[in-house]
Amino acid sequence: MDSALALSPLAARIAAMFPALANAPPATLERIAREGAYRKAPAGTPMFDEHSPCSGFPLVLAGSIRVLQRYPNGRELQLYRVKPGESCLLSGSCLLGHTNYVASGIAETEVELLILPPALFQALIAEDEPMLKAQLKARLAEAWPELVIVAEAENGEEAVMIAKEEQPDAEL
Repeated sequence: MDSALALSPLAARIAAMFPALANAPPATLERIAREGAYRKAPAGTPMFDEHSPCSGFPLVLAGSIRVLQRYPNGRELQLYRVKPGESCLLSGSCLLGHTNYVASGIAETEVELLILPPALFQALIAEDEPMLKAQLKARLAEAWPELVIVAEAENGEEAVMIAKEEQPDAEL
């Protein structure tokens, strides 16, 4: 990215670490850096719990988060890890589908992340970042091949109108 010199250190770090955002306009990267909640957590910290609402979309800058399901008998099933430069598929699907988490996330190591508030995540999907939309669609298609895209919107207003008409299970 040629304009990386003009970016704040956090915005430049985001552009360097997240391929879907590497070619985002500088204003978008600065918005993410400014509006995202920067957080550090020690290993073992619960990042989110099953049945809780999704409070944002995490961009992992350092460390790793284990995403797992817990069963009444005390057993755990690890679903995946989110590592630096990766995003949490479950958080994205919860935000898009307006659902609660179906698993838990725990900091496996000390973790550093930037959490995008739900409103910013939705705005980036609908208006600001076509590359982020394409990456998210590809990740969702990988995880859920039965997923059918019934419509696409170019902005937030159009997305609301289409959602009212189509009443989809999830909005992207």
